[in-house]
This record gives sequence, structure tokens and C-alpha cells, in this order.
Amino acid sequence: MKANKVWLFSDLLEKNRRVFKVPVYQRNYNWTSIQCQKLYKDIMKASELDIQHFTGTVVYIEDTVGSRLNEVLIIDGQQRITTVYILLQALYDATKNISARIRNEIHDVMFNRNCKEEYKVKLKPVKSDNQQLLLLISGKIDDMDRNSNVYKNYITFKKLIDDTLKEGNKFEDILEGIKQLEIVEIILDKSQKDKPQKIFESINSTGLELSLADLIRNYLLMDDENQDELYNEYWLEIEKNVEYENLENFFINFLNSQINKTVNVKNAYRLFQEYCEEKESNHKEILSILKQISKYYGAFIGTINPYENEIAKYLKAFATIKQTTVLPFIFRIFNDFENKHISKNDLCNVLEYLLTYLIRIISCERSNNLAKFMKSLYIRAINSEFNNYSIRFIAFLNNLKANDRMPSDKEFKEALLYKPLYKKTICRFILSSIENSSKEKIDTSNLTI
Repeated sequence: MKANKVWLFSDLLEKNRRVFKVPVYQRNYNWTSIQCQKLYKDIMKASELDIQHFTGTVVYIEDTVGSRLNEVLIIDGQQRITTVYILLQALYDATKNISARIRNEIHDVMFNRNCKEEYKVKLKPVKSDNQQLLLLISGKIDDMDRNSNVYKNYITFKKLIDDTLKEGNKFEDILEGIKQLEIVEIILDKSQKDKPQKIFESINSTGLELSLADLIRNYLLMDDENQDELYNEYWLEIEKNVEYENLENFFINFLNSQINKTVNVKNAYRLFQEYCEEKESNHKEILSILKQISKYYGAFIGTINPYENEIAKYLKAFATIKQTTVLPFIFRIFNDFENKHISKNDLCNVLEYLLTYLIRIISCERSNNLAKFMKSLYIRAINSEFNNYSIRFIAFLNNLKANDRMPSDKEFKEALLYKPLYKKTICRFILSSIENSSKEKIDTSNLTI
């Protein structure tokens, strides 16, 4: 490992024949306008006072691609490098027909000279961000995704530059401020004992904590020589099924369906590592399992719709009454269905009776231990025995004793009449079900209670 204090602009970015590649195990570009405004304020202060500004650490592995072209794999620091790159593009666009000197200087920093076209752009983020960045630097702003952070931060920097000029500053002042950004670059050697994975997990110099999804993606992809293949074939599909913002909840629910321990945000990553080690499967096999279960979770939360209406309506019902406690059980029975161990009829019968059980338990105010109950339900009621699947499940619920037992019709009726049903998430579901029990259906989504 080598550590050097360098200038971000002139030492790190300006070198020719170098490509900064963000590996697929890295998080997406997550900086928002808040971080961009702070960085810009620091840049202008450094310019005004003519002082250097330390802006953190960049950790990377240096490799060689093609003829004397350096490929820099960024382990930490991609948020900062990408942000500066976007700022440089905003400054480049703002100086059009105004300052050829500044544009030429920025162009030499952003693009490689005397190399193949595919290596011209010095920065290559992860797939979706890279698409937006390429549109940005090619001037196709109107084609960019308005929800992309690359687009949003470009617009933020354009406004900040305009405001700076109105205050009497010059383009040169902005560029000089960027040149005052100082970093510590840490260059890793693959042959060293210092594993990139460990450093990635521990470093938090960007100011944005690594999410559970970031850590798990890193764990599954970083040290695999087929990481690009795994990313494209499995990770992208998982993210597509559940969407990025839902990944954390997906992994927590996945673990709850696989292990007996209680899972939360703080311990989920450690428990995920333990799960993988105990299973003794390679990362491709783990990703294959996650890909399959992400389909069920996506169907549950409504990000995808892979099932027929009869199955989908039950999943929608569980989501409507906000009972994610059922997910560990749902994952297991959908595995049985997808692996063709049970029929669609069996699956629907189980889902229907489970929904009935939940509505009655919640209405009768006996749902305190539902999470623990659902976590163990599959083993207790089914345990991978596929004969008479739904019959045995219904019999199990009917034979429960004490607080977990199925409430009787009388108890349910009493609860509907006298319990504070309007305070519960199932209230709308019950009233909507009554309203639409006839053939003529109406939309109740906009009605208040």
C-alpha cells in the first residue's frame, strides 16, 4: 500500500492515458445537491483565500489495459471524483464561446489523448450512471433521466456557477478553486494482504455511510474474477425486481426467511456473511437464490407483476394491510410453487387462509408475536412435505392453541363491532372488501374512512 498527498485536479485527474473505473460491486452515484453545494462552497473559499482544501481520501488499485493505458479501479472516492467530473462539465459548458483556454484545460483533464475511442472518457461509473454521464458529456442533456443524480447535480452546479458570476467572480476563480482541492491517494497492490474488500467496508471518507445493499454487493462481487458477469446476470436483475431503494428491506426479509436469529439493519450484514459461510455455496449460487426470491419480494411490494391475477391479489392484500411479517413464510411457499412442488391451487388456498388468519388475529388484537410466529411457521406447518400441502397448512392453523389460535366467528364479529378497528391498517381493506363483494366493483383508493 502507498499513500500520497496529491492535488485532485493536476495530479490525479490530469494524467493522460488513465481510466477511472468504478467496479460493479460499488454503490451507485449517491451524492445529492446538499453535498454538491458544500463542496462548491469549499472550492470558492479555497479560491478566495488562495489556500488548499483537503477533501478526503481516494483508494484505488492500478492496473494496465491495452497499450500503456492505466485502469484505476476505485475502491473508495468515486462519489467525490464523479462530482468533480460533473462540475468540470458544467464549467466547460458555461464557458462555451467565452474562454477557449479554460475549455481546453478542462478537456485535457476529462478526456484521454492519443488512445482508442472507448478509452477517451477518463471516468467510467457503474452501468446506469455511466449511461447518464455519457449523455451529459456528449451534450444530450434533454435525453438524460431527470431522476438521475448525475443530471440533478449538473443542474445544481450550473445554477451555482451562474450565481457565482452574478456576485462578480470569474470563471477563472472557480477553476482555481478546483485546483486547490487536495486528497490523499492510497494505491493498493492486489498481491498485498490488505484486501480491497476490508478497506471498502471500513472507509467512509465520502460522508455517506455504506448501505446494507452496498456492503452485500461488495461482499458478493468484489473478489470474484467473474464480477462483471455476476453483476449483469444476477445483481442487476435483483435491483430491477425490487428497485434500489427497497434492497435493504429485501435483504433483511430474506435473512429472516433463512435463519433463526433476529435480523435488523445493524446486524444484517454480519448475519449475511455468516449465512453464506455456513451454506458453503459460492457467490454465484447465493446470487441465484437472491435473484429468485427478489421476484417474490418485487411481486409483494408491486415493483413487478410476474404472477396471474389470482395470485397477485393475495400478495396485494398482504401489502395493503402492511403485513411484511409474512414475507419469511411467503418466500418459502413461493419457492415450493416455483420449483413445481405444489400447484397453483395449493398456493392460493394457503394464501387465502393465511390472509383470513391475519385479519382475524389483528382485528382481535392478538398480533403481538406475529413476526416470531411467521418466522417459524413454514417449519412448523409444512417443513418441505408436499403431499396434501394446503390441507395440512389449514389444519395446522385450526389446531393452534392459546393466543396463536384462529379466532372464532363470534370473536371476530365482536372485534368488528367493539374493537377500535379504524386505528388499524386492516380497516380500509375490510371495508373495501365488503364494498366490492358484489360483481359491480368501485375504486375505493381515494375514499376516506
